[in-house]
Amino acid sequence: LTLLMLPDGLEQISFVHDWQRGELRIVRRRSVLNASEDVDLSDVYGDLKLADGEALKLQIFVDHSVIEVFANSGRVCATTRIYPTLNKGFELGWQGSPDVMLRFAQVWQMDAI
Repeated sequence: LTLLMLPDGLEQISFVHDWQRGELRIVRRRSVLNASEDVDLSDVYGDLKLADGEALKLQIFVDHSVIEVFANSGRVCATTRIYPTLNKGFELGWQGSPDVMLRFAQVWQMDAI
């Protein structure tokens, strides 16, 4: 699953589940176009082994530069930062093998605090 930062989609953050390794990874290396050397854009990951037939369920919260991810009712949780250049909103992208399908996606806009 990929969040493409608008207006052009060149900046993005991806959420990848490697079922063979049992790992959920947040890929941030393309989350900013002009990163300075002191910005850490390494992947964030956690162990998430799914049982045969178990679906991956993600809840993703984005608040400006903070992203929080809760996987499968909190079995894996992660909070990280991104630094988009032009934060004009997001668009969802989906890419997977023919054996994997996106069954359901729901998006809400959060009010500012």
